[in-house]
Amino acid sequence: MFAGIDEIDWSALSHAYGSAEDVPHILRGLGSTDAQVRDHALDDMLGAVHHQGGVYDSTLACIPFLFELLASPAADRAEVVQLLTSIGSLDDADDADSRVFAAHMAVKLKDADDDGRGLRALATAAVRSQLAVFTGMLDDPDAEVRRAATTAVVRLAKQPQAAVTALATRLGIERDVQVLAALVEALGSAAVRYPDQTGPVTDALTTLTTGPAESEVRLAALGQQARVAPGRLPEDFVETVLDLLHQRAAPASRPRSDRPSTNTLVSALRDRMPVDDTDQLVRGIHRTLGGDVETRTRLLSGQLRSPVETYRIQALWMAGNLFSKWRGDYTEPVTLIGEQLTSRDDRIRKPALRVLTNLYGLAAPAADQLAAIVAAPTSRMIHGESGSGLTDPLKALLRIGDARAVTALEEVLRQRYVPAYFGQELRHLGPAARSLIGVMRERLAETDPEDAAPETTGDLMSTLGRLGDRETEPHIHRILADPPTDARSHDSIIRAGLRGLGGCGTAESVPLVRDFLTDDAVAASAAETLWLLTHDPDPIIPVLRRHLAYANATSWVADLTGPAAEVAGSMGGAARDLLPLLHTLLGSRERWLPFQAACAIGRITRQVTPAIEHALRETWVQERPCRDDIVTFLIDLGPHAAALHDLPRTELANPRRHRAVTDGGSDRDILDDEELLLLCKTALQQSP
Repeated sequence: MFAGIDEIDWSALSHAYGSAEDVPHILRGLGSTDAQVRDHALDDMLGAVHHQGGVYDSTLACIPFLFELLASPAADRAEVVQLLTSIGSLDDADDADSRVFAAHMAVKLKDADDDGRGLRALATAAVRSQLAVFTGMLDDPDAEVRRAATTAVVRLAKQPQAAVTALATRLGIERDVQVLAALVEALGSAAVRYPDQTGPVTDALTTLTTGPAESEVRLAALGQQARVAPGRLPEDFVETVLDLLHQRAAPASRPRSDRPSTNTLVSALRDRMPVDDTDQLVRGIHRTLGGDVETRTRLLSGQLRSPVETYRIQALWMAGNLFSKWRGDYTEPVTLIGEQLTSRDDRIRKPALRVLTNLYGLAAPAADQLAAIVAAPTSRMIHGESGSGLTDPLKALLRIGDARAVTALEEVLRQRYVPAYFGQELRHLGPAARSLIGVMRERLAETDPEDAAPETTGDLMSTLGRLGDRETEPHIHRILADPPTDARSHDSIIRAGLRGLGGCGTAESVPLVRDFLTDDAVAASAAETLWLLTHDPDPIIPVLRRHLAYANATSWVADLTGPAAEVAGSMGGAARDLLPLLHTLLGSRERWLPFQAACAIGRITRQVTPAIEHALRETWVQERPCRDDIVTFLIDLGPHAAALHDLPRTELANPRRHRAVTDGGSDRDILDDEELLLLCKTALQQSP
């Protein structure tokens, strides 16, 4: 084996970490009779020679020897097939996310040969020239090899019709359930890659969904049918899927490999492979249904009603993905998730709480169950001894805005440690939060800013200020007169105190606030508060002018400019003298400044010029988190912003949440999106 391998000058070749002189050792390791050696060799191959999907000159040189390994009884042939498939199809992904990744890698991975495109083309040609080898492996005695070959046949196909025919033919012969499921998925991928094959693929899938196949295979076929021909789904699609799940009342398990684990990534991934395919099959169905929220909601509700705990657990994990990415009426599944809170099984109760906590107001159908949990004293305690946060049941009830959270939160606020960032949750309570003013003021009065967590002190000051508690004013004065010396806490405490005075301050606060105008780090916050207290532009304009001029300096100084622009906008016509500087910022290369300047100019002039419209439209597309600020601007300007009303109109027509991403997001994504929808509706009510 490996004839001629030592005749290659590997030291003249390279991989991700430099010289490729170690590649012969890696290749021989892949053919070792020792499983641990093979694991380490595959780790090295994926980590260096095919690093992040890259193709190097050493990768190209390896291809003939990798094909030799396919004939070795010692090698992990299925994993070698997967490796060759990846090398030969880097630029030929069959889904949007993979295509984006491939395009990214085409830019990122460069070498001397036309930025690497030549090497990739040669690698693709070399692997695809051996397509017959992979097609032949559809009949291999090893089921894992047959599974790997199904993907290779599709991704490396030179004649799509031949690939589909080979896979469909194998469907009538194959007896291994996991391989059959892999064949079904490969057929779906073929139809996505080669649209002209959609008809034959759909016919093959329809035969499986209506025939006597195993429930796992029928589930896989239904999922791929939804993927490639959603218009041909049976009317009883959801009922059929749920019935098939019921038939698998005890989820079938793939036997675990008796292969010992090694300290390698490939071994860790192998060990984490699910022993039951049901979860992946149903996830696949949800994924392929995409924005068909009505169908997915009915399916999810059926899963949540299942008597099989495993299926309900799986449904809870799928629920978060659906709710966070797509807009819809989720009353029924949320009600069912609330019912899971009565379970004594943490595998059910904890993910149910996690989903409900991130739903904010959409969790209202589960409010009664949450309130019952919060009524139990143990659920009111904060996590740990450091005041790191509220428990999920109390947090979820607060985020709904349910007044039944007040009693529990008051008990929490009287504990030794005030939970950090509780004010973010308290704002959802609305008027009911005012009943907590007394206990919050007591905690602030006893706070030593040198010892207390800065986020706790700041939260108390800004929250009490937002609630307009005049009696809080002297307590904020005490803290701002002697702020903590710690550099990390100093500025954040002052900003929070100034925010608090902006809501509860009186004329007595004006001298103290004015003193902070000379401190660049907090001057914008001081200017904002001073404007709220006095509406006198004379002491504020010079400060804002100084900060707006900082935009011509270094990037970190420009961080002071954006807040200054926002304060100028809040002053309206009183900040007209700052317009020349603000117009200059429209051409800034700093990420946020053109947008902030455009909003400020519009609020000062009550006009939307072409330059402002351009800046806001560009920000709308490139900075999704800014959309609520843009719509708030439209509301502020009313009919004057009618030229931009197509933005909220288009947003309301989009079924996808504006911050939905493929790799996850923050726990505020649903809240931010629901608030954006409300803002959009308000803006359009002002349309002429």
